[in-house]
Amino acid sequence: MKLQNWKNDVSGLSLVEVLVALLVMAIVIVPLISMFTNGFSGIARTGRKSQDLYQAQKEVEAAIYAGVNSITPSPPPLRITFADDSFVLVPGEIREVRVNDIAITTFILNRAN
Repeated sequence: MKLQNWKNDVSGLSLVEVLVALLVMAIVIVPLISMFTNGFSGIARTGRKSQDLYQAQKEVEAAIYAGVNSITPSPPPLRITFADDSFVLVPGEIREVRVNDIAITTFILNRAN
């Protein structure tokens, strides 16, 4: 069929041609929709983790600043052992804060000793 004859053809498309076109569009669109859905859920998950981390940081900083024992302490002092089995005792304690699935661990030096 020549191009000029195609322009003047008013018979339309057959059902098979329409179904093939829809199938091709579905094959292209379904993976794109899945990609966008996974991307948005990843962004939301990362946002929640960032908020939890920020909250845990605030709690650690508030506890350090206030000097209160509102976070879980470890038994002082911290023992650091070297390869030759010598060690150093550092006065202080390790504290941990948990917010949902985020945990922040910090060492607070005891300056009184």
